[in-house]
Amino acid sequence: MTVAESAFADTAPADPTAPSSPATVSADALPTVQINGVVWSQTIVGNTVYAGGDFTTAQPAGSAAGANTVSRTYVLSYNLTTGVLNTAFAPVLNGQVKSVAASPDGSRIYIGGQFTTVNGVNRYRIAALDPTTGAVITTFNAGTNATVNAITATNSTVFLGGAFSSVGKDVRNKVAAVTAATGSNTAFDPNAQGGSVTALVVSPDGSKVIVGGNFTTLGGSSNPGYGLGEVDANSGAMLPYPVNNLIRNGGSQSSIESLSTDGDSVYGSGYVYGSGGNLEGSFRSDWNGNLTWVEDCHGDTYSQASNGTALYVAGHPHYCGNIGGFQNTSPSWTFHRAIAFSKAATQTIGTDPGGYYNFAGTPAPTLLNWYPDFNVGTYTGQSQGPWSVAANSNYVVYGGEFTTVNGVRQQGLVRFAVRALAPNKMGPLYSGGTFKPSVVSLASGTARVSWTANADRDNENLTYNVYRNGNLTTPVYTTTAASSVWNQPAMGFTDTGLTPGATYSYRIRATDPLGNTVIGDGVSVTVTSATPSTYSSAVSADTPTDFWRLGEASGSTVYDWAGYSDQIAGSGVTRGTAGAIGGDSNTASTFSGASDASGISATQSLIDGPQVFSIEAWFKTTTTAGGKIVGFGNANTGNSSNYDRHIYMDTSGNVNFGVYPGSSRVLTSPTALNDGQWHQVVGTLGPTGMQLFVDGIRVGNRTDTTSAQPYQGYWRIGGDSSWSGGNYFAGAIDDVSIYSQPLSKQQVDAHWVASGRTSKLPQPPADNYGNRIFTDAPSLYWRLDDSGSTAADSSPSAAPGNYFGGYTQGLLGHWRTTPTRPPCSMARAAESRAPSSTTTPRSTR
Repeated sequence: MTVAESAFADTAPADPTAPSSPATVSADALPTVQINGVVWSQTIVGNTVYAGGDFTTAQPAGSAAGANTVSRTYVLSYNLTTGVLNTAFAPVLNGQVKSVAASPDGSRIYIGGQFTTVNGVNRYRIAALDPTTGAVITTFNAGTNATVNAITATNSTVFLGGAFSSVGKDVRNKVAAVTAATGSNTAFDPNAQGGSVTALVVSPDGSKVIVGGNFTTLGGSSNPGYGLGEVDANSGAMLPYPVNNLIRNGGSQSSIESLSTDGDSVYGSGYVYGSGGNLEGSFRSDWNGNLTWVEDCHGDTYSQASNGTALYVAGHPHYCGNIGGFQNTSPSWTFHRAIAFSKAATQTIGTDPGGYYNFAGTPAPTLLNWYPDFNVGTYTGQSQGPWSVAANSNYVVYGGEFTTVNGVRQQGLVRFAVRALAPNKMGPLYSGGTFKPSVVSLASGTARVSWTANADRDNENLTYNVYRNGNLTTPVYTTTAASSVWNQPAMGFTDTGLTPGATYSYRIRATDPLGNTVIGDGVSVTVTSATPSTYSSAVSADTPTDFWRLGEASGSTVYDWAGYSDQIAGSGVTRGTAGAIGGDSNTASTFSGASDASGISATQSLIDGPQVFSIEAWFKTTTTAGGKIVGFGNANTGNSSNYDRHIYMDTSGNVNFGVYPGSSRVLTSPTALNDGQWHQVVGTLGPTGMQLFVDGIRVGNRTDTTSAQPYQGYWRIGGDSSWSGGNYFAGAIDDVSIYSQPLSKQQVDAHWVASGRTSKLPQPPADNYGNRIFTDAPSLYWRLDDSGSTAADSSPSAAPGNYFGGYTQGLLGHWRTTPTRPPCSMARAAESRAPSSTTTPRSTR
């Protein structure tokens, strides 16, 4: 998978000329005329926006629901610069409008829908209007026998699509063309079957029309022609459209919902609810049907529009993880109902983890940092917000059934402008009590100040100033970091040179590139005089990324002694348990194992799952239910749907270390460890494979696994979805640490020894031959000079075997004439206790 690095452009990108980071419009919601229902379609002509839908009144921006209303039946226009309703344009219709389009010269506005009269004149579901007065252009008199969903036009021809089977007296299945002069049918007859047409777009030269909908054939063809196809604008004959080889949305449970153009490109979007389709996001192609990119975000996309540098969409996306964007949230999804993408292809789509169609390897755009907040309206009963978007080079306009934008009343219509025209007042979202640091003194003379990054709806990079003791003039620390409304990383710094026993207070200010600033409330701490323990120092010497000691006396915060990714412990985590580390006053925590997920601790900021890492933990239990000790998952509450990089116990008491690079890869301890004693466990993954260590000794490795599943998630302690045994661990856990590199056996042993225990690393044999074999690091080395049923392993692995079957011990050895313990002869004398996945060369002398 190739996913773009963090470069989510906004109103002030570091490099607005880069293809991946075009400047977006501001997220400031500009005051706009409001409506009392839903807007389905919009078009921009010069400085005028035309909007059609299912509504009967309009009211000025800022008016409460039902106040200051004027009649506007199903269509209106407003001034793009001011957002004010145009009073002269007020046609009267008797049914809703599903599509609004303009002639290229702007001399006509075409409307289609379910109406049968306009201004008292019979017009059956399609009409042409004067753009200023709204008067019916009577020379245009086309009509259909059912709903018109889509219109696109040249100056001479009007193309229409919908649910109809006739236009005038002629049979036309779902798509047709009429003359602009009179509305009479042309020879254009692509004949869509198996569903309706919902979207149309005509090429700038007027020679081609692209048709979208939920039909299953077009011109008798199903490829192209399954929900999408391109036809000759004169004859309606099918043209090649290779996009339809990949994008397949048709039938009763999926559709192409919208089509648009910015001149050189075609854009489309779709929905899927069941079977028959594969795209809920959007795509870009050229006019010959060559695919430029796909964004496969999950969550239907109803409309899209390009302003020439970025594509803006309307819908309810809830997952864009395959292109480096937001993940599904738990326990309920978070919907981002208006988002934007770069026009350029900048990456390729990753493997889909959730059972959706797998577009892996397909070119994709960059998700931009633009997240205005639309609420869900109630008018249609479909729990949606925006349904329509249109754009030009200066403005992006949304329409739908929403009633608020960014928390402020703004019903049905709203505008957004480029930075030069916008007020640019949308700043960091959190302040005061919602933007307080966590401050703790973990070592003598220091204060660790951590916080969750703020977020800004239209700026990715925020600058943070940390102030000490009320001095708001001179910060003690300044940094700039990237964040978004869905990704607020843990941040922090450690203040040093402080006086033990003294109290210090800290506040944080966040400022966006346009000067919008917020400040959080202050937090105080008394500086400790304690020095790190031998074990803590040994772990810190190996540069962990995270180190959760779990020794807090009370409270839900689990401090990260290495980084700033503090965890939050649930109510099923009990503090103050006697710890695993000798000579260390820091305690452990006991986890309940409750199935309600209360007995877990988890980080709060989303991170990319590491591909090279070590996990180290200490645990003690007598459970026979199994349970996850520590692991990585895509949810920090409940049960994760993507989960690996985990250490878990099965019902036999064996401990397992597993990753998922497309299939489950596991190492298992040779013996049960649910004996009520403290045990150290370490799992590592790196370029040379996987390793599992228990109590200072490597007990398993495999060289066929060098990667894990790519996704974003959280580190969790005490429970999550598991591969064997229960999900939740009942027992004590202490000193969990994460490293960005595989720990060596020497490092693991050093931590074991620093805990107050004696090294278990085998020492090399004294004789030259044995020493030489040991130096070559075989995974097993049986010298076979034992007495008894155990075959000692003289390799660094220290994995003994068992004698069984027929064998004789005490025979004269090959390399010694007088062995202290003669070797044995055997039929089947020894069998390793080590895991079968071990692949490092073995040796018997």
